[in-house]
Amino acid sequence: MAGANAAQMRHFLADTYLSFVYWTVLTSLGLCIWYFPLWHMGISGYEVALLSNISPVVLGVPCVRRVIRRHRAVAAILGLAGVAAYAIASPTQRLLAVALGSAGVSLSFGATLYTDKVQGTGRLERDIQAWEAGLLVSIAVR
Repeated sequence: MAGANAAQMRHFLADTYLSFVYWTVLTSLGLCIWYFPLWHMGISGYEVALLSNISPVVLGVPCVRRVIRRHRAVAAILGLAGVAAYAIASPTQRLLAVALGSAGVSLSFGATLYTDKVQGTGRLERDIQAWEAGLLVSIAVR
């Protein structure tokens, strides 16, 4: 019984970290978009990167949903591109890295919620709590 509780705690902490990455990348995209046109002194068209936040729409296509559900880790790793974007000097490349990261974490999060809801594993409540905990950690870190 203690081993099961320890495993559940590890899963919760891992989900909280992924949620922290989700909230960090999601909120940084708006800042990059706001900063980027200032860099070019005008409306430049790069604001379309905001559409990466609605990337879970593609989960409506059954074959895409199946691939993302099987390879959620790859989508979550794309989120690390958004976190590592601070090290990129070029504003254009930084914006694209954050947009890629935002699309990855949004797809991963959408696939996780879909899987939990459809399979009825009872993990949906725990994932929502981890999502909230990640939001709190993201706010506290700033």
